Amino acid sequence: GMSVLDNGRVLVSARDRLKGTKNGVFRASSGNVLYQPDQRDKIQLDVECLVKLLLQQPPNSAPSWTVRQLEFAFRNVGRKGVWAQNGMSLLLFLGCFFKTFHVFGPNDEFVRLNHGSPGHSRCLDHLDTVMVNLARISEPRLCFEERLHFHPKVPPSLKKSGVAAVSHTFESKLRFHDEYQDPPPKFRSEMAPRDALFCLTD
Repeated sequence: GMSVLDNGRVLVSARDRLKGTKNGVFRASSGNVLYQPDQRDKIQLDVECLVKLLLQQPPNSAPSWTVRQLEFAFRNVGRKGVWAQNGMSLLLFLGCFFKTFHVFGPNDEFVRLNHGSPGHSRCLDHLDTVMVNLARISEPRLCFEERLHFHPKVPPSLKKSGVAAVSHTFESKLRFHDEYQDPPPKFRSEMAPRDALFCLTD
């Protein structure tokens, strides 16, 4: 037979809901998330850069980095962050990495790493989980308490928005299980024809 491999998109199970059972907790999915792997790679590069910055001494001998200082230091690296390119604030972007970053303070103005010391600058979050978070945070069908994977604290901007979706242009889309009678969503970059890789199988 013949099968077609789509190298332009990745489909993963959301695995974003926990259900209690008599034997423990069962992890279920509200649907599947479709995303662009090249955008995932850009996110990984920027997050690793943010981690390296947070391992340095905060500016002006401050006890902790602020989110604003971190974004300013990243711009000095010489490029625009992938969150800014896709219309998202750095605060919400950091919230999608619940294992790596910890945002704290009365107004969530400070940020630090959840781990690490010099020589251990890496992202602890699985990138598939991050792409699921980015898809969930823009989905109006989900209430804000369950937008992010086990996020310990809902950011103030999400509290203000209530059940409204957070707008961004990351190409990560959540498709609920009850929507599979509809055609799959298309990304902006898919408006032009793409090359497909054909594989012959037995």
